[in-house]
Amino acid sequence: MDLNSLLQNETLKGLLAKAGVSPEQASSVLNTALTTIKSKFDKDPSKMSSLLSENQNTEDDLALAGSVENDFLQGISKKLGLPATITDKLKGVAMPEILKSVTGGLSNSGKNNEGGISSMLSGVMDMFDGDNKTKSGGGLMGMLSGFVSKFFAKK
Repeated sequence: MDLNSLLQNETLKGLLAKAGVSPEQASSVLNTALTTIKSKFDKDPSKMSSLLSENQNTEDDLALAGSVENDFLQGISKKLGLPATITDKLKGVAMPEILKSVTGGLSNSGKNNEGGISSMLSGVMDMFDGDNKTKSGGGLMGMLSGFVSKFFAKK
C-alpha cells in the first residue's frame, strides 16, 4: 500500500470529487488522513493494528475509528481550510474508505500486522518533512501532481 494506490482507489476518488474536493486539494486531504493514521498508530500501535486488521472490529476499535475520523476532519478543516460543506460530506465516508483501502492493501501484500503497518506508514511519511515539502526540496504538490492528475483522470 502506497500513496499512489490510495490515489488510484476509484471509490475514494468518487467520494472526494462528490464532496467538492478539488484535484489540488486531494493530495493534501490524503496526506492529512495518513498523518492522522500515523499519529494514532504512534500513540498505540496495537490498537491501531487491531482497527486495521481484517478481524471484526471491537468496541475499542470503533471508538478509535471515531477518534481518527474526528482528528482527520479537524485537520482538513483547520489546516487546509476546507469549508464545512466539504467536511460534512466527507464525514462518515472518507476515513472509513481510507481505512478500508489501507487494510486491503496491507492484507493483499501479506503485511497486515503491526510491523507491516509501521513500515507502510513510515515509508509514506518519510517522503515529507514538517513543512509538507519533500525531503528532496520540492513542494508536496509538485511531487504529487502526477498522482493527482491520474487520480482525477477520466476513463
